[in-house]
Amino acid sequence: MAITFENVKIVRATGAAVWAEFANGRREWIPISQVESDSEIWDEGEEGTLVISDWIASQKSLDPEDLDDGWQDQAKARYSPRN
Repeated sequence: MAITFENVKIVRATGAAVWAEFANGRREWIPISQVESDSEIWDEGEEGTLVISDWIASQKSLDPEDLDDGWQDQAKARYSPRN
């Protein structure tokens, strides 16, 4: 079974894993072997839907319900220029 996460950004990608930033800002390394073929994102800088095995989601305590806070809004707040 696979678990789908929306609004994910790949911060870094290697041959072995991707460092994914989830909607709430949490970042986790996900082994490429645990990323499902129907995932939309694979490479550094890509944003979209990440589909991973339920096993790795469980191992890393990742739950789509807990990680859907809109990372883009948080990133804008963190990096917006000060007046």
